[in-house]
Amino acid sequence: MSNRVEVVFWDVQHGSATYIKTPNNRHIVVDLGTGKYSHANTNTTFSPLQYLKNAYNVSQLDYVVITHPHRDHLDDIYNFSSLAPKVLCRPRGLSSDAILKGGRSDDKDKLDKYMEISKSYSMDISEQSYDNPRNPDNWGGLNISTFRATGCNQNNINNFIDNNLDYLVKPLKYRHFHKNDG
Repeated sequence: MSNRVEVVFWDVQHGSATYIKTPNNRHIVVDLGTGKYSHANTNTTFSPLQYLKNAYNVSQLDYVVITHPHRDHLDDIYNFSSLAPKVLCRPRGLSSDAILKGGRSDDKDKLDKYMEISKSYSMDISEQSYDNPRNPDNWGGLNISTFRATGCNQNNINNFIDNNLDYLVKPLKYRHFHKNDG
């Protein structure tokens, strides 16, 4: 087993998508944003999930974290199933109505897909499971911590991370601002 953690941050315009390869060759993705870039006079959409599949030869994700169901965190949702993630971590306390209300009308298809996928990941993971994110031995010694932030406000999230969590890869701060955040 390697003692190396590989972390890739993709700037997907309104935030970031993150890929983590653990020392024991497990694959983690945080958020499903996509980006657009101009290349040879074309306006091409960059899909981090397709890039992992094609450039990194990742055939399956072990753990996916969707921090919250806003479009900029879900744009790559249609490629989700192509990497057949074993574990999905997402906010559980949101009703379908709350999710739809939080999005724009043109987000509905992606939000519906997110809710469909969320329903298929309804079983709890046993403590003994090799896929349990709370056991660092499952992830090559990498500690995975999750938390529930109150409100999608950059200051709340930054303060919570700075004051309460000791991440191995601490700069997983989500550079995510909404129009009403100021």
